[in-house]
This record gives sequence, structure tokens and C-alpha cells, in this order.
Amino acid sequence: MSEITKNKTSKQRLSELFFLGHYTTILQIYKDHPLSLAEKDIPFLIGALSFLGKTLEAEEIFKTRQTSFSEKEQAASLFYLGVGVARKSKYKKARRFFRENQKRFGNHDQAEISFYTYQGIAFYLYFTGQFFRSEKFATKALRLAVRAQNPHIKVLAQDLLAHTLVQTGRVYSGLELLKEAHDIALRLGNDAFASATQVSILLYEATYGHRPESIVPDLEKCLHNLKPQDSYSKSNVVLELARQKTLRGLWKDAETLLNLQAPVIFSSENRRQEIALNLRWAELAYLRGQTVLAWQYLRGANLRLDQEADKNFAIQILGLEHKILTEQNNPLALEKKKQLLELSRSFSSKINRNMLSRRQWIQEKDFSEDDHIHTLLSQIGDNSGIELVHKSGYYSWYYKCLPLQKGVNYLVLGLSKNRAVTFSIDGIEVIKLADFSARILEVLRQGPLDKATLVEKVWGYEYHPLRHDSLVYAAMSTLRRNLGSKHTWIQTLDSGYQLEKNVNILQARGSINESKNSGSILLKSSSLRPVDAELNYRQLQALDYLQENRFLSTRQYKDLFKTTEITACRDLAALNKKGHVVRIGFGRATQYTLAQGDRK
Repeated sequence: MSEITKNKTSKQRLSELFFLGHYTTILQIYKDHPLSLAEKDIPFLIGALSFLGKTLEAEEIFKTRQTSFSEKEQAASLFYLGVGVARKSKYKKARRFFRENQKRFGNHDQAEISFYTYQGIAFYLYFTGQFFRSEKFATKALRLAVRAQNPHIKVLAQDLLAHTLVQTGRVYSGLELLKEAHDIALRLGNDAFASATQVSILLYEATYGHRPESIVPDLEKCLHNLKPQDSYSKSNVVLELARQKTLRGLWKDAETLLNLQAPVIFSSENRRQEIALNLRWAELAYLRGQTVLAWQYLRGANLRLDQEADKNFAIQILGLEHKILTEQNNPLALEKKKQLLELSRSFSSKINRNMLSRRQWIQEKDFSEDDHIHTLLSQIGDNSGIELVHKSGYYSWYYKCLPLQKGVNYLVLGLSKNRAVTFSIDGIEVIKLADFSARILEVLRQGPLDKATLVEKVWGYEYHPLRHDSLVYAAMSTLRRNLGSKHTWIQTLDSGYQLEKNVNILQARGSINESKNSGSILLKSSSLRPVDAELNYRQLQALDYLQENRFLSTRQYKDLFKTTEITACRDLAALNKKGHVVRIGFGRATQYTLAQGDRK
């Protein structure tokens, strides 16, 4: 036995080590000196083995030693075994352990013994999606823990009750209870349990859209701080972090996270995490337009389902299948809808009911503000909600309110000032554009352009190589820098420039701020309007100016754009000739106003 182990065993009994969460230390003591353990220590060895996934060994020890256990030790051991096998997705075996506990010690006059019975029932009901029933037994278990005056089991009861509250829609109440359990665990010195509750808090905050601006860095920090032996928690954090990155359009990052964690998840044999992993992969494939691959991942998830215990995942799978089939106008979508509604009758998750209400399949009277994701999604529809998507940072929702085809490269302009949104297989990115960059992209959408045409349409100058080549080179360099990883979308030709052929530029008529009033943003993808294609940037800005101001004179035009009077007169005359503005007055009193057809 090592000196560290000797010191720990001399100062601490196995019970103290167990309630401090030092399960690996207990196993090391057992490995070094298996015969040195006292009889009263064996239940804590069973608990440590169960919580570390070594359930077969734990079961064998229980079978051979249980006759010498007290009633409390038997009740605790059966509870530990039930939790251990449930975590390995062996729900039938878990039910046998919990039922045996209930049979032996149901309504025992000792509060702590009864606690293990009620906590086990609540745990099983929670794992099988019966959240309201689970809450009832978890509440009873917490009362028994308080009566037993045992802070170690009280923190277990608070933790489980908190989870049931979240699942039934009372997210804030559940989070408060989890935070209280976390603080108690810290005071008790149980760092392992404190870490587990902190992970649960973060995961729920992420799932329900709380603190969207800081949750991703917090998840990344949590992942970095988790110990190697915390593989279960680490996998859960990775799965949620990948979901968050998927929502935010960081698809390549999400895929990397999932691929790195996949071997750990498969080796742990935790079926639920395997299902979640396949679902995350399927969501990514769906957003990338890789429908066949998405179906393959969904099939993999389906094969791992336990029809009794995994209803939550079954509903998620059906939901994505229905979404794909609906977009393909496949009549099988109706069958998936029927299956979803049927399954939802026996599953009580609030998040599921919210999803059904958003699709207008059920009437959900109890609208909870605790679910921020639901609140946002309820406000986003076709051609609306652009501003909400932009502010939330959940850029994958752009597909809910823009007419975009998945798997196609897009560059969308005009959703907000001096910004564009790119869509590619790597994900979605909002980029900031320098002056003239958006205009360059607009005119490049017409097809390959030489430098002369580019200078004329973007800057309104008559092209001269010596004066304008440096201007063009600098502007194109800035544009490529703005596009970042998408800089290759701009291709250089012998005579000028063109967009990569597989890139589609969409121009939004209006902006995010305007969408708040109009309720929609219209996109044009086939060609630019004549007003966009034929006028220089000064003329376009002059038309925008006249949307807000009734008249514009030659002197005002000259001051606005810092140009000569001759250029101002020429630009305004061209606008008048093309029918965009109407000339009023004569001589120095001449002013221009928008033609009726150009006023919004």
C-alpha cells in the first residue's frame, strides 16, 4: 500500500472516503489489500464499484456478503447497484434492484433505510421519463433524508428532485435546488458531487437558452477542468457543447468535438450517450444538406433505443425524421407525426410539450418563461424573426426564416448594415464588411467583371489604370480579408474578378431594423434590380437619403459626397433620366425628389 493510501486509511474510514466521492481511492485500497476491509466497509466498496461502472464485480460481492449486512447496509447496497446498472442502460436489472429494496424495506420505521427505497424508485421513474411521478417519490425521499439528519443523503435527494423539477418545466426552481445541493456538497468536502452538480447546472442553462452570451466559454472551461476519471460528465459536456456550436453555426468545430469524444463514449457502453452522439451527428448532417448521412445516424440512434426507458430520445429522433420528410414533401411525414403524438401521450417532458405546441399540434396552456429557447423559437417564423436570430447568436435558425437550401453556399447581404452572413458546409458566419465591400459583392453577382466595369459601377469613376488599379487591388484585398476563410470565393481573372461558381449571393431588401416593422425581409437571388446594377454608390446612397428626406439639391449632393458640382449635376441628371427622381424648380432653386415608384 502506498504512503498516501496508508495516510488516508489511517485518518478516514471507507464511509468518509465514499461520501467525499473518492471512489477510485476506495478501489485502490481494495486492490492492494482486499482482505483488510472491515465488514461495515463492504457496502461502500459496492457503491464505489457501481458508480465507477464496475457493476458485475459489485453484484458478485453483494451476493456473497449480503447475509452479514445490516438492514441499512442492504438497502444502501441495493440502491447503489440499481443506480450503477441504470447508468449502463440496463434498466430491467435496475428495476429488479429497486423493487427488491422496496419489497424488503418499504415504509421502514428508520428514515434512512426508507430513504434508499424512495430514492431508488424516484431515480428509476426519472430515468424512464415519468417525471411527475418521479417528483412525488423524490420529494418523499428528501423529507426522509431531512428526518434522518444525514447531510450526505440529503444532497442526493435534493439533486434528484432538482432534475425532476427542470424536466416538468420549473427550470429556475430546479436550478436553485441544484445550486443549493452544490453548496452543501462543497461544505461536506465532496468535490466529486459538487463537480457533478455544477456540470448539471451548466447543461440545463445551455439546454434552455440561459446566459447565451457566456454559456459556451463556461462549458469549455468546465470541460478543461474536469478530471480524466470524470468520463461520464466529460462526455455529457462535449455533447452539449457540440449542440451549442451547431446552433451557433460552428459546424466544423462541433464535428471535431464529437469525433474526438466518440471513442470514449463507445468504450463506456453508455447507450444513452451513444444515442445522443448519433443525434448530434444527424443534426449536423441535416443542416449540411447531407440527408442520406443524416438517416444513417438516425438509424444508428434507433438501434440503441430502449423503447421503455428512452422515450425522450425516441421523440427527438422522430422529430428530426419528420422535419426531413416534410422538407422533402414525403407523405411518410404524416406517419411520423402520428407516432410523435402517440409517444408524447406517455412522456411528460415539458420541453417536448413545448416543441409540439410550436408545431401547433397541441394546445399548451402553461407557457413557461423558464425555457428561453422555446420563447425565441415561438417568435421566429418564415420571413420573420431575423433580428431575433441575429441577436441570439443561434445562426442555424436562419434556415427557419430565410429561403435557403441546405448544403448550398450562400452569401447574404443586407441583413444588417455593413455585415454579411456566409453559409457553407463548415457552418454559418456573420462577417463585418468594410466600405464598398458589400457593393463589390453586389456587382460581382452579375458575373465576371473587368476592372473598368468594376470601377464604374462601384465608385462611379471612368476607369484609368494608373489612377484606379491600386484602388481596386486594395479594395479586393480588404474584401478577401473580410471574408476570412471564405476568401477563396473571390477569384482573380486575367482581366478582373469573379465569384466562385458554386456561391450564391442573396441581396436582402431592407435591414434587420426594418424587419422589426415590416415583419419580413425579401430576398432576390436571380439578378440585381436595375437601380442596384446601373447606378454608382453615390446615386444609391442619394436614393436612400431621399427615403428619409423629401428633397435633395445639387449643393446638398455635392456636400454629402464631397464631389465637384459637375459630378453632382451629372449624377442627379442621370437619376432623373432613368426615372428614379423628379426634378422640381429651375436654376439655383432646382431640387430633386423621389419618383413615386421608388418611394417605399
